[in-house]
Amino acid sequence: MPAHTIAPTTQTLELRQIAEINARLRQVRAAELLRADDLGVGGTEVIAGHVDAVAAHLSHLPQHVGSGPRSSGIVSQEDRLLQLVAVGSPIFPYIYGLFGSGRAADSGRGRLLPVTLHTAQLQQISKHFRMHHHWGP
Repeated sequence: MPAHTIAPTTQTLELRQIAEINARLRQVRAAELLRADDLGVGGTEVIAGHVDAVAAHLSHLPQHVGSGPRSSGIVSQEDRLLQLVAVGSPIFPYIYGLFGSGRAADSGRGRLLPVTLHTAQLQQISKHFRMHHHWGP
């Protein structure tokens, strides 16, 4: 079983939609990927101590930051959305977008910057890929 699959018993709509978007993100050319600026997150500072442990692990960020929060970087306006990650309860997950510069970051060897995404941004991602998803209430 691949490392990042959704258990077949999970019935939440959000997790299925995230899986569909991630499949699309792996298929498209780099030029078709959304930029951080397109989603309004360009310039966001990522503080490793404020990121969920799962998102930090998948982003290759340090999980033990010592004493106090430490900046892991600032999301460039040109960084591309490479993956969505759901963390927490499958009933109401927090969703992070993993951003990196170009397809090289998609190889899993480069550090990515996780940013929490909200309903409007998820709707924008679905619309960009012409997917008919339902986000929010």
